[in-house]
Parts: sequence; structure tokens; C-alpha cells
Amino acid sequence: MPEGYDIKSNKQYPVIYFLHATAQNSYSEESLFAIFDKLIKNKTISPVIIVKPDGNGPVWGFSYFSNSALNGNYEDYIVKDLVEFIDSTYHTIALRHKRAIMGWSAGGSCAMRTALKHPDIFCAVASHSGRLDMSTHSLYIPGILSENGGTPVSSFKPDAGPISLGIFTMARVFSPNPDNPPYFVDFPIDSIGNFIDSVWNRWLSNDCSFLAGKISKNDDLAIYFDCGRQDETMAYPFNTSFADSLDKLGLPCKFESFDGGHYDRYSRYPVGLAFLDSVMNSRNTERDSWTFKNPMPTGRGFTSGAVVDEKIFIIGGFPNHNSLTAANEMYDPATNSWTVMSEMPEDHFSLAAAIFHRIAFSASSPV
Repeated sequence: MPEGYDIKSNKQYPVIYFLHATAQNSYSEESLFAIFDKLIKNKTISPVIIVKPDGNGPVWGFSYFSNSALNGNYEDYIVKDLVEFIDSTYHTIALRHKRAIMGWSAGGSCAMRTALKHPDIFCAVASHSGRLDMSTHSLYIPGILSENGGTPVSSFKPDAGPISLGIFTMARVFSPNPDNPPYFVDFPIDSIGNFIDSVWNRWLSNDCSFLAGKISKNDDLAIYFDCGRQDETMAYPFNTSFADSLDKLGLPCKFESFDGGHYDRYSRYPVGLAFLDSVMNSRNTERDSWTFKNPMPTGRGFTSGAVVDEKIFIIGGFPNHNSLTAANEMYDPATNSWTVMSEMPEDHFSLAAAIFHRIAFSASSPV
């Protein structure tokens, strides 16, 4: 909770969900809270609630926050159970445009995948050093073959090495097979390093680049991701490839590369949090509801309107069925106040407006 959160108060807050990496749990990344508190204290971000769910899965330790016949429905746990619980238990602004998701490493790719699948739940996503384009997993093939010593794929083992363990863990999520003991997965690579199409296509249906192709600009999902150019886990090309995919799809995003490695995330969290905060604050809750402001001094219809220097000018119009007006009145949203300006030389209604050199002009045929 942000400092000052009071269960007895009616003040409501946006929510950011943070997804942890492999070999972590909901108690990991405690430094995130100190960063979060400092950003709020310095007014870099507005007060917000952060939720860190646990994504540990059975057997090999990570669920990838996805639904799986072997691990359970971790995706549903996040987007259905957890969001509903948080909104019903805490003082949240329970609206999509006040809810965002982020993560680091595998948690970063999970956050991106979750947001792309559920832009109706989250308005923004920030991924730090995630592996965002599955096709780039080909970089790991030499390591997999080396760890398993050239044996048939049926003899590949999760304990052969760290790369094999990672692929087996992902296979429990993306290609589970309860009828294939002893590990109950279909491995996506054959013994000579080729992708097995029937298995690999199941993986690709969960690929962030593939999922990005299923959304449009109208989904209004704000996307941020970053990665260090010296990433020790080879995550950097996963990010540049994903950036290329978004560019080809015409989807707006913000991608930042930086000098650093996979574990230099504490300098990046402030950037991701600030991005999410800027998105949630730009989408004010008033946009989903009407609020009454000060009325115009001259009530009328069939007017002309223009915006100059963030002030609204309402010119001319039809106060009633028997009269026209030459009124020119300026509204200032910052102060919720009206100023009566110089009237037009003649009465007009159903006008057309234009801005020329920051001056509003209106014109029509007078009655």
C-alpha cells in the first residue's frame, strides 16, 4: 500500500500487478517497495497499490503465470480471481484504465503476454528483460544439444543443465502431454536441433509477437519494454525482434535498450513504474463518467467551438427559437471558470470554426 492508505477512507488508488521471475516467489524483489515508496515521496509517480502474486508451479518451480493441464490455471488466477479479489478487498479504482501489469525476466514476458491477451483488463504493460519473441529460442538450441550429449529427444532430461530445465519448465505450460511419461511434456526440439512443428506451433500460439497480431490500436494498450545490450541470458535479441514485430504491425510502443545486463533491473524499475503511472494518469476516471462544470453565461445551442491555448471558446448560437446571439465566451478547464469576451459584430448560429495564428474565427450566414 502507498503511505497514507487508510482502510476507513474513501480514497481509491490505481493498481499495478508485478510478476516475478523463475526461481522467485511473491516475497522476492523486496527492493521494489523501497523504489516505489521513493518515487511516490518524490512525486515522480502518484500513490498506487502494488500487488505481487506468487507464480510458483509444481515440479520445476515456475508456472509462467499461464493455464496448464499440468500446473493449473495460473492465468485465470491472475486475470479473474486475483483482480476480482483485490478490487473487492482494497480501495482500488476498479477500472481497466487504472490497472496495469509489469514484470522482470520471465515475469516480464509473462506480463507482456497477459496484457496482450487481456487488453480489456489492463491498460498498460512494462516488461524488463523479458524474452518476448519465442522464435529467438533458436539461440538456445546449441546449449540444449550440448547438455543432452546428442541423445535421442526421448532421452532429454530436465536435469541435464539449466537450459534444458528452462525448456522443460516451459513445455509443462505450452506443450503438456499427460500421456507422455516420465516428464509428461512434448519437447519442442528434436535430437538434431530442429523445431518439431506440431509441438512448436503450440508454443507459438502463446508467443508475444503472435498475440500482438491479434490486437489493434483500438485496444489502447500502452506497451513499454527494455533490455540491456549486454544481457547474459541472451534476452536482448528477443526484445529487438519483438520491437520489429510491433513496428511491422503498426502498434505503438516504447522500447529502450541500455548499457547493462540481465540483473541490472533496479535502475529500470523506476522507468517502468513512471511509464505505467503516466498512462494511468492520462486516462482520467472522469472520461468514463459525466461531471457537471460551471454552465455557460449564455445558454444556447447551434454554437461554434474552438480550443486555443487549452481554453475553450464558444461563439454565437441560438439561445431560443426567437433569437440569435453574437456571444463569445471562454471557458478555462484549469479553473472551471468562464470569461465573457468581445462579441462578434453580428449574430450568428450553426457556425464553422477555425484556428489561425492561435485566434479562433467563426463564420456563417447571418439570418
